[in-house]
Amino acid sequence: MLRRWILLLGVAAAVCAAGCNDFNTTLGTPSFSSTISFLSPSGANAGGGAFTLTVEGNSFASNSVVEWSVGGTTTVLTTTAINSTELAAQVPSALLATAGTVNILVDTPGTAQSNPSQGINVIETSNVIQFVVQAASAGLPTITLVSPASATGGNVSTSQSATLTISGTGFFPAVTSGNSQTTGSLVYWNGSPVVTYAPSGQNPCAPTTTTTTSVTSATSLTVVVSGCLLQTAETARITVFNPATGTPATGGGSSNTWLYTVGGAGNNARKATSLSLASAFSSAAGSLAPAISASTRYLAFVAPVPDPTIDASTGTDNVYVRDNCAGAPAGCTPSTSLISVAADGFSAADGDSESPSISADGRYVTFLSFADNLAAGGSSGFGDIFVRDTCTGAPAGCTPATSLISVAADGALANGPSTTPSISATGRYVVFSSLATNLISGGAASAGPAIYLRDLCVGAAAGCQPETIQLSVSTSAAASP
Repeated sequence: MLRRWILLLGVAAAVCAAGCNDFNTTLGTPSFSSTISFLSPSGANAGGGAFTLTVEGNSFASNSVVEWSVGGTTTVLTTTAINSTELAAQVPSALLATAGTVNILVDTPGTAQSNPSQGINVIETSNVIQFVVQAASAGLPTITLVSPASATGGNVSTSQSATLTISGTGFFPAVTSGNSQTTGSLVYWNGSPVVTYAPSGQNPCAPTTTTTTSVTSATSLTVVVSGCLLQTAETARITVFNPATGTPATGGGSSNTWLYTVGGAGNNARKATSLSLASAFSSAAGSLAPAISASTRYLAFVAPVPDPTIDASTGTDNVYVRDNCAGAPAGCTPSTSLISVAADGFSAADGDSESPSISADGRYVTFLSFADNLAAGGSSGFGDIFVRDTCTGAPAGCTPATSLISVAADGALANGPSTTPSISATGRYVVFSSLATNLISGGAASAGPAIYLRDLCVGAAAGCQPETIQLSVSTSAAASP
């Protein structure tokens, strides 16, 4: 926390007053356990509503929290670790009551290190970046819609471009007066202004200083995104930045972040194909439906962001679990955890995840995903079933992990799409539908979609081996083994 940092510096100053030349000469200046490089938005209007603050940087951990410090008072924000370079923090409206400057920092408990003999002095907080809560009249921009909703990306010509129309509030154009020009609203792409590109020597994507933002009204603008920015399939961050205006200059800042899909051909195309093949067993509405634990304490849901009620961002769908502390012991703090996280425990999934189902105690969550990076060995690419052990309520030493369960009898990847998973109360069994024909020995017993049961051996006696069997739903057929 900032106060701990100030305390450390104060202690160091006191020591120096006693004689820095003779004591602790190798400790050196404290370094940060993590670093903040970017906030989105960079400010907010006083009296505004709650929102999600995106904090980008490096060396974040799963227990990192974002702190809001102003006037000597520090508030720990409800924080979700998206990965090691991105945190999402919930800012309640109560913190926006008055205008002022806020210090934003990240605290990662347990990361402080001190070894004077080796000159090591690491504090568990990050650097500080200021966040401005400004008078509503300052005109902070907002984004409410980007059209078209996605752009073709990957293998596109650098000479191609995409024209985006951005709707929102608080936009204003550049103004020319005499020989001077004031800058108007600018569109930023992944933290950098969108500019034109011109070939320079061997580099076809040499940026110029010419912007491509054209403001048509306070609620609409267009921007031309060069093919140089569309070479990689990704979820890009779009923001609108307003410079400070007036004399002295006041106001300005960045809008909320809009997540924009570039080049969805890989996973999105497979998703469309898989859902059409398995349409008898899934639907868009069903795939986004929430699930709740037996105790009602834990809620599994699908959204692009941890709190979709206050953040209009769009992008890759993720599965989250919300602990609302219903029936929990005193001291429980409501929190949201990302379930569809990459195998490294921090990185974002590289495809959509949906159709969650949760065990009675909230420990195990099964879901459908089109991502390839959730478990070691990748995925089939058709749409697979995964189970996440969150370690909720587990004995000490449990490590959260995700397992691929729609696998062939010999351990190979499935040769067809799987959908609609449902987990039993204990977390031992998962039932799902699949068009794959290699999930059991000898292949599927019947043509077309089939229903399968996966025994995960959770809580089973020693010697239990996970296996998949095909279930019969015919009243005339013999019972499945």
